[in-house]
Amino acid sequence: MFDQWPMADNHAYLLSLWCLTLFLTSYRESSTRILANNARILIGLVFLLASFQKISAADYMNGTFFRYLFLADDRFEDFAVLFGHISYQQIDDARKLLDAYQFSPTLFHGEVAPVSAQFHLLVLLASWWNVLDQIVVAFCFLSPTNSLLYKHRDFVLLIFCITTYAVAPVPGFAWLLISMALAQSEPKSHIQIAYFVTFFIVIFYYHIPWTTILVDFFQLG
Repeated sequence: MFDQWPMADNHAYLLSLWCLTLFLTSYRESSTRILANNARILIGLVFLLASFQKISAADYMNGTFFRYLFLADDRFEDFAVLFGHISYQQIDDARKLLDAYQFSPTLFHGEVAPVSAQFHLLVLLASWWNVLDQIVVAFCFLSPTNSLLYKHRDFVLLIFCITTYAVAPVPGFAWLLISMALAQSEPKSHIQIAYFVTFFIVIFYYHIPWTTILVDFFQLG
């Protein structure tokens, strides 16, 4: 892992930190409180750094990231067809253009992204929603404990999980966030029940291709 650290899933490092936190706090008398504080701070820092990285990256803020993701990643093509009003043929054509650009960038001529106002709007909404909701989560979890933002931290994290992992099938990351969120939430509260429900919602997202079902139902693509 150490010699291939750039290729590892980003949440693998967060998982290592979380496991180390669990190990270190298990020997303290006030382990529950310490674990809760560390979970809250870790969640806040992860979202803060993620949002900062997106804001500082020119190819994210101009929509390049999501244009490429929706066209090149098989996991997102049904979502792009469903909400971007483009066809599978357009996606295939765009991938051919991307391959042509990769091997002969100096000879490349043409528009990679399909010409669709809906697709460009989808890219814009996805880019800004993804960065704004992460900023909100970061501020809520890092705010003082007596602030209004702090009181809504669990709600905004639940919204993030329910919306993000409906599109991005990364259950491992979702379950890691949920486990950390449970550690910092009020014991035996409705919020903990909501986190448990969200755990199973993520399973549903992962095993039920809801975008494919809707594409077939509306006969799109």
